[in-house]
Amino acid sequence: MHFASQLQQLEQGLAEAKQAVAIRDMILKLSENREFKKVIREGFMEQACARYARESADPALTDRQRADALAMSQAAGHLKRWFQNQIALGDIEAAKIPDWESEIERVRAGEDSENEEGDE
Repeated sequence: MHFASQLQQLEQGLAEAKQAVAIRDMILKLSENREFKKVIREGFMEQACARYARESADPALTDRQRADALAMSQAAGHLKRWFQNQIALGDIEAAKIPDWESEIERVRAGEDSENEEGDE
């Protein structure tokens, strides 16, 4: 593999790892935010989704309305799982960053050696 393309791939991998870590950090920061707790956790994930769960069993609603209510009641679980997955991915990628950086340094050092040999 050519040094430039290998280096480009490594730098892209490092950038993606750093992005995953940044998202993880934002989610963790959000989860401690008072407004987030009030609006998302309490208002949506607890109260609204519980209301949707009750509506999903209401015989006064049409089959379609009950199905929609059931799907909405599950949204809190999907959101929570997405947050957990993003945090786990961020943790994994944070552990890989030193390896990405070391590999980039190794490739750059090899490229410098090649350039010095070519100058002779």
